[in-house]
Amino acid sequence: MRRLKKNTEQLGSIFDAQPSEISGNLHCISNPDEQVIGFVGCTTETEKRIFIDRSTQLPQSQVIFSGYEDCIIDTVANDPIKLASVFQGGSYIPVGCAPPFCAGFLYSTSDCVDCRLKGGSVIKPPYWP
Repeated sequence: MRRLKKNTEQLGSIFDAQPSEISGNLHCISNPDEQVIGFVGCTTETEKRIFIDRSTQLPQSQVIFSGYEDCIIDTVANDPIKLASVFQGGSYIPVGCAPPFCAGFLYSTSDCVDCRLKGGSVIKPPYWP
């Protein structure tokens, strides 16, 4: 593999290595003299999922944008007229009750609270605790 990389990526100057013949472990059955390039191997695949807490496991100087930086959650009183004025147009989505005893509702725009709009899913994955 190193020889293939050297032949394809490091050509062009007088100091580069000269091209060399590349062979693999594949052979042409019908014509043994025909040049064939390739490798066949058997490997195993493993998968590991990790969760990273950005506040403690990433450098504080590292800026990572989530796409939700401009989102604001606001509150509307639990009053039929006020609720209708906020939620009637469909621009805002309720996301929970405001304490104490659901004195109002928390809400935000659909872009901020509906993960499906950014490719997410509402189905809990099997690996989630």
